[in-house]
Amino acid sequence: FNGAGNYNAEKIFENWANPLEIVDPGLGLKQFPCCGSTHMAITMMLQLVEKHGLTPPRVKHIQVYSHPQRLPHTNRPTVSSALEAKFSVQYCVSRALMHGKVSIDHFEGDAWADEEAQRLLKLVEAGPHPTMTDKPWCAEVIVETVDGRELSEKTEYLMGRGKPNPMSEAEMRVKFEDCVTRVLPADRTAALFDRMLGFEEIGNLRDLTALCEAP
Repeated sequence: FNGAGNYNAEKIFENWANPLEIVDPGLGLKQFPCCGSTHMAITMMLQLVEKHGLTPPRVKHIQVYSHPQRLPHTNRPTVSSALEAKFSVQYCVSRALMHGKVSIDHFEGDAWADEEAQRLLKLVEAGPHPTMTDKPWCAEVIVETVDGRELSEKTEYLMGRGKPNPMSEAEMRVKFEDCVTRVLPADRTAALFDRMLGFEEIGNLRDLTALCEAP
């Protein structure tokens, strides 16, 4: 459509379902319950925690680099509410270091006031990435440890958004359990996730929906 009387309705059906968008570009899943512009830095911190066994007492300073367009709404070195916590890359990275995950309960009630979280976010400095200026979803996290080492991880991609960089099964399980255990017991949640992984093989959907029933 380009003005009254100037349109081509046949274009609506060009490449119709070829492929289905659920296949390509695929599903986009929001991995963490906070601003998407913090997700890359969170993931890089989680990788550092997993690779090096990082714990808060071992960390002296954390440098977070993001694309400049991510910083106006996420560079929040002080946090005084749950909403501010969701938009503070300092807070989100601190929680990733503390727990090896970032969960819904980190943003509820007065969780933002947690003494250790408040201490850690003061160690986190955010700024624009010096070289990846053409990568809008880039992030680099550099950790200086108390024993003088420098550890870093970086990415150019937004996590969990389509085929180029999908969430792993383990990452999906963590998010699924974080959400669903608020309604279902842990054993039912785990069984439901496993059942959904084999969705195409389910003979009767009642076998699936029965697992969804809250006690």
